[in-house]
Amino acid sequence: MKVNTPNGGESLTIGSTYNITWTTNHTIRPVNKVILQYSTDGGSTWKGIKTYTDTNPGSHAWKVPSTPSTNCKVRVTLKDAGGATIGQDVSDSVFTITP
Repeated sequence: MKVNTPNGGESLTIGSTYNITWTTNHTIRPVNKVILQYSTDGGSTWKGIKTYTDTNPGSHAWKVPSTPSTNCKVRVTLKDAGGATIGQDVSDSVFTITP
């Protein structure tokens, strides 16, 4: 699986809506849960954005949070029905959240 956007270098404005997109390749087991998270410290800690159950939409309209940072990343995790991680990717480089 691969995070397509944001993948590094973007500048997002607080309060705006930004489409997080990802591509899922063949997985060993069916995807049961998609967990979207973001980090404002380069990936040291993660905060929840959205969890999808029984669907893998490939995109999510994210309302950009009110936490300015120049060190942001997004992580997408795919889980099977048993809760095992079957795919995960993180933005390749950092992006910025600005006022």
